[in-house]
Amino acid sequence: MSGLPPDTPVMKLFREWEAMLAAEEALPPGTPDQVSDAMLFERIALENRLCETPSQCAADFAAKLVAFTSWGDCTLTKGEAPAMWEEACQLLEAGRDKP
Repeated sequence: MSGLPPDTPVMKLFREWEAMLAAEEALPPGTPDQVSDAMLFERIALENRLCETPSQCAADFAAKLVAFTSWGDCTLTKGEAPAMWEEACQLLEAGRDKP
């Protein structure tokens, strides 16, 4: 994917996530469930690491959001991703003008 920010820790993990997702999507029909399940569990573990890695820029946070929701196909609740929601609140609070 072109135009991504520099290699922050989050973006490095995001690129790994993209490769994992592409590999899963390329599995031929009839692939045994144990193979696809193993790939899914590996990607979920990476998503959890990604979400817990501190963002260094807005693109980092966007990459986390994209990965954790699989490009918007899944929901993102506070119960499922408390670290993401905490970071979102911190980023918004930091950007607020205070009297």
